[in-house]
Amino acid sequence: MNRREHGAEMKPLDAGYAADVDSVDKNAWHDLLIEFDDASFFQTWSYGAVSWGERALSHLLLRKDGRVVAGVQLRLLRIPMVKAGVAYVTSGPMWRRKSDPADRMHLRNMIRALYNEYAVRRRLYLQILPRTFFASEADIRDVYREEAFAWRPDQQRTIFLDLTPPLEVLKQGTRRKWRQTLNRAGKQPFEIVVGAHEENLSEATRIIEEMKARKRYVEYGEMARMIDIHKDLPEALRLVLALCKYRGEPVAVLGWFPAGTVGLPLIAATGDKGLELSASYPLWWKMIEFYKSGGSACCDLGGVNAERNRGGYLFKIGLAGEKAEVRNHIGQFEACESLSSSVGFRTAFAIRSRYRAVRVWLSNVSHRLRHSFGAP
Repeated sequence: MNRREHGAEMKPLDAGYAADVDSVDKNAWHDLLIEFDDASFFQTWSYGAVSWGERALSHLLLRKDGRVVAGVQLRLLRIPMVKAGVAYVTSGPMWRRKSDPADRMHLRNMIRALYNEYAVRRRLYLQILPRTFFASEADIRDVYREEAFAWRPDQQRTIFLDLTPPLEVLKQGTRRKWRQTLNRAGKQPFEIVVGAHEENLSEATRIIEEMKARKRYVEYGEMARMIDIHKDLPEALRLVLALCKYRGEPVAVLGWFPAGTVGLPLIAATGDKGLELSASYPLWWKMIEFYKSGGSACCDLGGVNAERNRGGYLFKIGLAGEKAEVRNHIGQFEACESLSSSVGFRTAFAIRSRYRAVRVWLSNVSHRLRHSFGAP
């Protein structure tokens, strides 16, 4: 029989499954994260702590017959003076352990455990954004739907590059202009330096600021935070940082997350000189080689927006080739058993969406004005 708490029914886990809440520390969490094929940078303790503070984090482990088979990190946001708030998951949960078959029963029981702990017991608005890509996404949506989670589309668009073909086939699959530019860049006296010592991090920060000043897009300010997170991560999870140097001068940087089977660039900046020399092309191809050699299934090339950032959109389309597929992530799933949390979430969501829209609008207006008046 289902147990009731605050009038809502707790969903029993299947036989053999059990959930542990907030029973793991930072080091143990990072050690565990490495064991999952669907590990994500955004599920690292360091990302959560640097972004929101450790007190805002919660972690749930799901065990099957005593062995951890799934895990998730959440951000908890409580509304002051009211017993309400939000439990937020991004790029999770993780439920595909290395060398284990993908078992959707792990996902199903993780969803139930999340619902029991955060929607029922803590009375929070539970929102899950898996930000994932599978060949059978509809099956995964069905699992959430069967567990009575509401679904909404994820508005962010991205491009997934299939990495299963041989490397030479991937190169031939790029668009002709992109491939020609890569070949021309290969004739330049570039030096690609891979490493994340303090000097390279300082140079990466400088290049990021140079590009931010040139493009005036608010999103580029997030890259500097990625470097702070990188410094807090254990060695095995730190970003792979590649600098492109021209005659000894760093002119472009690319940083990507090394864990999991879906590649993801997190730092991508090109200085003014690097832009003239197409220095970003060999860096992105270096990343493709890294993920391909490591057995990654695909690479999420990151968010794209043909209207707001036409240049970035065309660059990624060119890399992905004629078969490029611009698509949304799987969507977002929500559950709530508290009226106050539901009202609070929707109010905060509306305010945040409006705030972001105004920031983007101001950024775009500034960019157009600078372009109209011939500013660099």
